Amino acid sequence: MMNKVGKVMHEFKEGKLKSSSGQKVTNPKQAIAIGIAEQKAMKKMSMGGEPKAMVKKEVAFMKSRGAPKSMVKHEMAEMKGMKKGGSVMQSKMGSVKTAAPSMNGIAMKGKTKGKMVKASRLYQQALATQVQEGPSPAEQEIQRVIQENERARIEAERIRAEQIEQERIRLEQQRQRELAEQERIRIQREQLLQALPQDLVNAVLAASQGSINDKVNLLVTQRQFLPDAQIRGIVELVLGKQNDSDWSSLTQLANEEQERQRLEEAARQEAERQRLAEEERKTLEKASRAAREAEEKRQQEIAKVPSSLVDQIRNIASR
Repeated sequence: MMNKVGKVMHEFKEGKLKSSSGQKVTNPKQAIAIGIAEQKAMKKMSMGGEPKAMVKKEVAFMKSRGAPKSMVKHEMAEMKGMKKGGSVMQSKMGSVKTAAPSMNGIAMKGKTKGKMVKASRLYQQALATQVQEGPSPAEQEIQRVIQENERARIEAERIRAEQIEQERIRLEQQRQRELAEQERIRIQREQLLQALPQDLVNAVLAASQGSINDKVNLLVTQRQFLPDAQIRGIVELVLGKQNDSDWSSLTQLANEEQERQRLEEAARQEAERQRLAEEERKTLEKASRAAREAEEKRQQEIAKVPSSLVDQIRNIASR
């Protein structure tokens, strides 16, 4: 007999399987149910019926494999409609029977009781042999599909676990590299701190705990000896990484403070120059006044001398 379930599952894998409504089947459980239904239809057409025990076995198998409830319900209704022997009960039209009477699936018409018992025994033996032979081709195909799905699931889980483990190893290695880099920076920072003058380190620490004016004054003071880049490097060695925007603001304030100090120094020098000029002027005025006073005193002394004596002195001086 042709393995209809295998053919149906092959069509399902290729995407060619469609339901009775013409829609494409995407659920593997629905495909299995369609294969079982078509397999049963072929059995009924070739054998004229199906044993009740086999139907019961198929119902139990479909329940255990999660077949659609509508399919299970249909099989159970068909099983309930069977007689004890296994054939489907024939419908009646009035008092006319549409099929010959049977017992345990064996037709009674034209047979003696001995033949009926012998045929029933042979039927039961054949049924037991069929049950002992194992699952039907449909059941084997279903089990094969289920096993393939399970293997695929296990393989997907294994691949996912390997990916997770590789990602964990990568993150752990990255964390170890970061820790090693942090340790290297810490050792380098300690070595550079030891090489810095202690008074400069103390000044940076004091400014960090003070106001913004203290930080500005520190920057302005150190600008006399170092450029801004080296000053920032020293500050970061002592205090840690500095924010760019904060450092820019501090640099701007330091520039404004330097400009203010320059203007104050220029004003002080101008005031000093004016003071010195004023003192020089006063000195000159004092000297001029003293000269005038001396000349006036000399004139007064000359005026007291007799004119005849003055003329004699002048004559002597002119010789």
